[in-house]
This record gives sequence, C-alpha cells and structure tokens, in this order.
Amino acid sequence: MNNPVVENTTAQINKTTIEPYHFITKKISKWSNAIKDQDYKFDIYKFGDYYVNNLGYQILRGRIDVRRFFNNDAFVVAFVIIAPRIQDKEKWEKTINTNDIIISVNNKIIDNKAVKIQHAEYTLDYRPDTLDTLFNFQKTSISRKPEGPIDVYSVVLTSQQLGIKFSELNSLIMQSSDNAEIWEVKKSDNKIFNYRVSAIDDKVKIKIPERYQFDFGELNNDTLSTDKFYINTEISLKKLSHKNLNHLATSKSWLEDDVHKYKGANELEDEYFWPHFWLSDYGTQFLKNSSLPDYGIKNFDGPVWSNLTTKSNINKKIQHNLYSGSEDVVEYYYNAPTRYDYSTKTIIDDSDSDTNGLFIPYSQAGEIKTSYNWFFKNKYNNNDADLIKVQILNKNLIDKPILDFVNGQISLSISDSPIEPKLLRYSLDTKQIETYIKMNPVDPSYFEKFRKIAKNTEKEAKNEEKNSNTIS
Repeated sequence: MNNPVVENTTAQINKTTIEPYHFITKKISKWSNAIKDQDYKFDIYKFGDYYVNNLGYQILRGRIDVRRFFNNDAFVVAFVIIAPRIQDKEKWEKTINTNDIIISVNNKIIDNKAVKIQHAEYTLDYRPDTLDTLFNFQKTSISRKPEGPIDVYSVVLTSQQLGIKFSELNSLIMQSSDNAEIWEVKKSDNKIFNYRVSAIDDKVKIKIPERYQFDFGELNNDTLSTDKFYINTEISLKKLSHKNLNHLATSKSWLEDDVHKYKGANELEDEYFWPHFWLSDYGTQFLKNSSLPDYGIKNFDGPVWSNLTTKSNINKKIQHNLYSGSEDVVEYYYNAPTRYDYSTKTIIDDSDSDTNGLFIPYSQAGEIKTSYNWFFKNKYNNNDADLIKVQILNKNLIDKPILDFVNGQISLSISDSPIEPKLLRYSLDTKQIETYIKMNPVDPSYFEKFRKIAKNTEKEAKNEEKNSNTIS
C-alpha cells in the first residue's frame, strides 16, 4: 500500500503537520485475496493444516513498529509476528519455526543468532480489552477469528546494534525462508523543509511523527494500516501592545503516544497489557523517555520591526524537559534595547534606550503583522539545509493609537466657541524708554503725543464695540 507524499503547505490555519519522510509498504503472501469468508465457507484457522503442511502456506499477521529518538538521530524497531496455531486432530500445532524468520535492515540480513527472539502465547478470551485491534483480530480482512492459542514473536533492534542512524534507515523487511511471507517497509525523504501556519487567537500547533506502526494481515497485499504517533508542540504567542514586551512566547511539547501511561513492563494489572507485559524487551525499549533535538523560535520579522538588527537575539529558557517529565516547556524572551524612530515609523535598535523589547508605536493602530520563524533539527548534523522551518504568521489588532488628535486614546480637544475681542493695551517699559533716550535723544513731547494717540485708539475701539452691539 502506497502512502501519499505530503504536499508542501502554503498557508494552513492554526496547525500544521510536518512529514519529513514518507513510507511505502508491501505485503506478499501465498494466500490469495480470494480467501475470504464470503468466498470460502470454512475456517482457515481450524482447517488450514492442509494448506500449511502441504502447500507451505502460513497464517501470519504482524507489525513493524519504529520509534525515533530525536536527540541523537537514533531509533528502535520491533518486528512482531502473530501466528495462530492450527488444529491437527486434538492438538493445536505451531505454524512457524523461528529459524525460518529472516529480518533485513537496509537490505542487510540480520543474523538470527545475534538477536533475541522473544515468544509469548495468548488466547482471545483472556483479557481481550487489553489487546489492541491487531492482536484481538478486530483489524482484519478475514471475519473469522482463531479459536485456539496464538503465538506471538518479537525481535527488537536498536540503531546502536545496527550501526545506523534513523536518517540513514531505508528499508525494513521480515520474510520467511521460503518467501511465503514478505513484509516490507521502504522509507525515503520528503525533502520538504519550509512550512507556513497562521495563528488563531495567538496560538499554533506543530506536529512531527516520532513513531510509525505498520500492520500486516494474513492475505496477499494485505497492509491493514499505517499509524503515526506525533510530538505535538503548541506555541502560545504573547499579545503585542503599546507597552514594551519581553516575553514573546511559550511552547509546550508532548508525545501523542504518551509512554508515561504505561506503568511498567512487568505489571500484570497494567491497563495496556499488550505487548509490554509479554515481551519485556519490547516494553523496555519502547517505554524509554525521549528528548527533543535543538528546536524553537529563531527570529521574528514584520513591517514594524523591519529596521531592527537584533531580531535573532531571542533567549530560550527551558522550564521542563520531556526526558524527565511528560512535556517540554520553553519560554522565549527578547530583551534588546529599542525605541521608536519617527522618520521611518518603525522600531529600531538603541543601545542608549532605557526601554527594551517590542512595542507598537503610540501613533499606530489597526492590523499589526508579525512572523516568527520556528525551526526543528530533524537530522543530527550541523547542516542548516536539513533544518525544518515553520513560518508562524500572527496578527495583532490594535483598536486605537495612543496619540492621535482625532481618535487616539489621548486626543486633542478643539473648541469652536467664539473668541471675545480684547482691547489692546499699549505700554512701554521704563528701562526701555531710558535706554532709547540715551541712544536717540528726542523731544519729551514725543511721548506725550504717543500717550494721546494710545488714548484715542482705546476710545475708538470702545465706540466700535458699542456700535456693534447696537446693530445686533
């Protein structure tokens, strides 16, 4: 079954799913697709001994389970084989010999003598609620279910044992020695590195797969499902305003397949009985705590911040760690000194400023756009070309500017009431008169004349005011 390649996202709302890899699965079996209950009215689990013993058919189902460990590009893989026993007269006979199991990774066959094959046995009537849909046969292409004992085998391999990284993993194959059964998973890079997501209510969610499960049924071409479990990262952006802001965002990351819900591999009463109780190696490896690689908000941008040169000066503070708890909690701060530049109408750097952080200019309002560039180190190397980048688009709506003479939070009140005319009073400072006389000797009668002119002017002004009142 081919899994579709994820198309590059242009702009999704609120959440985006990053798919660094895509997988192709193949299931080959001697059982024809025609072997279904609606075509053959017999129970292949009860009367299938002829096919198994004489024709080399095997009645198998199973899973290839892969989990990533991001911090060092490691992984663990489990090959799980479920083999219902066939009834031969009064006995239930096993249908598989572990010596016939061939496992290969990146087309290299793994020596069976160098690995541990764990075995367990169960029946469908024992604690069925603890089994997932593959092991209780609800997920199936055949409606009949086995009535007798069921054997389950598990081979768990780590990247350290295999000597390869997850980024180097290309193929996983389980097959029988006579090729009656072949399960194959092929992995390849998607080569999609840039994503965009728009925030809603200042929040976005980013999902990255950390575990892949491929379930195979009994028939030919019978890939039952491909399931992915994700690391969820929710980023809460702080609202920008006219006040200086240093705390830009907080992110929380947690595993969708929460390994902490498993109380332990050896607790019989554990709610999640399969497969951690039966197969301790499986439980030990898959219950290990994981830690994340280098990731987070790298910088920001936007029209108001276009002239800032310190947009990458973001401090990252880790509050909780996924390895030691149930989630990663990281806070992001921007503490560079800034001020408003009136000529460019943008926020600029200013080492002499008493304030720091981001703020909306007092004279601006409306839709303020800011983009935050988030990155995720998908491969354990120093090649920036392999970084996965997500541009987070956010908009802050500012209702009113602080300073605006028309509609600002602080506005200028202008009154259009009539202004009453006032009489002009003429006066000369005595010191100015003395200085003037010393510099320019004049006749004292000049000042008497000035006094009379001023007096007449005052009288004329009063008459004009009186006439004006009479006309109105």
